[in-house]
Amino acid sequence: MKVLGIYFDEKLSWTPQIKTNTNKISRLTSELKFLRKRLSKRSSLKVTTCQYYGLLYKGSQVWPGSHTKAADINRLNSVH
Repeated sequence: MKVLGIYFDEKLSWTPQIKTNTNKISRLTSELKFLRKRLSKRSSLKVTTCQYYGLLYKGSQVWPGSHTKAADINRLNSVH
């Protein structure tokens, strides 16, 4: 289920949210590389911040904690 842009599963784990957003970030990587070549460094940083970090940190205020799976944390660290 998706509520206000945050995915939940029947166990209320963060795995669907983390998986969805890390997949989106992986797809954005090539697009950001393309833009980086065509924009100034400052503009490139703004685009990256808006796109990349917006997805990465959506809902992050509530999901980190002892209930977050180690595999999910590793997935976030690898994308970060």
